[in-house]
Amino acid sequence: DEKTMAVADLTAASALDEAAEKTKATELIALGIWLVSLTSFILINNYVGPFPAFMKHFIKSFLFI
Repeated sequence: DEKTMAVADLTAASALDEAAEKTKATELIALGIWLVSLTSFILINNYVGPFPAFMKHFIKSFLFI
Protein backbone atom coordinates (compact mmCIF):
# COMPACT_ATOMS: atom_id res chain seq x y z
CA ASP A 1 0.00 0.00 0.00
CA GLU A 2 2.78 2.44 0.83
CA LYS A 3 4.53 1.70 -2.47
CA THR A 4 1.29 2.20 -4.37
CA MET A 5 0.71 5.52 -2.62
CA ALA A 6 4.27 6.62 -3.38
CA VAL A 7 3.85 5.76 -7.06
CA ALA A 8 0.50 7.58 -7.12
CA ASP A 9 2.11 10.64 -5.52
CA LEU A 10 4.93 10.59 -8.08
CA THR A 11 2.43 10.26 -10.93
CA ALA A 12 0.41 13.20 -9.61
CA ALA A 13 3.57 15.26 -9.15
CA SER A 14 4.68 14.36 -12.67
CA ALA A 15 1.33 15.50 -14.10
CA LEU A 16 1.62 18.79 -12.22
CA ASP A 17 5.16 19.29 -13.51
CA GLU A 18 4.00 18.71 -17.08
CA ALA A 19 1.18 21.22 -16.62
CA ALA A 20 3.62 23.72 -15.14
CA GLU A 21 6.00 23.27 -18.08
CA LYS A 22 3.17 23.90 -20.57
CA THR A 23 2.11 27.00 -18.66
CA LYS A 24 5.70 28.20 -18.50
CA ALA A 25 6.13 27.75 -22.25
CA THR A 26 2.89 29.64 -22.91
CA GLU A 27 3.95 32.49 -20.65
CA LEU A 28 7.35 32.73 -22.32
CA ILE A 29 5.76 32.83 -25.78
CA ALA A 30 3.34 35.55 -24.64
CA LEU A 31 6.20 37.51 -23.09
CA GLY A 32 8.18 37.26 -26.33
CA ILE A 33 5.22 38.50 -28.38
CA TRP A 34 4.68 41.38 -25.94
CA LEU A 35 8.37 42.30 -26.06
CA VAL A 36 8.47 42.29 -29.86
CA SER A 37 5.30 44.37 -30.13
CA LEU A 38 6.51 46.90 -27.56
CA THR A 39 9.91 47.19 -29.23
CA SER A 40 8.36 47.59 -32.68
CA PHE A 41 5.97 50.24 -31.37
CA ILE A 42 8.86 52.21 -29.85
CA LEU A 43 10.98 51.94 -32.99
CA ILE A 44 8.09 52.90 -35.28
CA ASN A 45 7.24 55.90 -33.13
CA ASN A 46 10.89 56.88 -33.08
CA TYR A 47 10.93 56.85 -36.88
CA VAL A 48 7.49 58.37 -37.54
CA GLY A 49 7.34 60.81 -34.65
CA PRO A 50 5.48 60.94 -31.38
CA PHE A 51 2.05 60.37 -32.95
CA PRO A 52 1.24 58.78 -36.31
CA ALA A 53 -1.46 60.50 -38.38
CA PHE A 54 -4.30 58.19 -37.36
CA MET A 55 -3.47 58.78 -33.69
CA LYS A 56 -3.51 62.56 -34.18
CA HIS A 57 -6.98 62.33 -35.68
CA PHE A 58 -8.23 60.17 -32.81
CA ILE A 59 -6.78 62.51 -30.17
CA LYS A 60 -8.23 65.60 -31.84
CA SER A 61 -11.68 64.06 -32.07
CA PHE A 62 -11.48 62.58 -28.57
CA LEU A 63 -10.33 65.79 -26.89
CA PHE A 64 -12.40 68.07 -29.18
CA ILE A 65 -9.33 70.00 -30.29
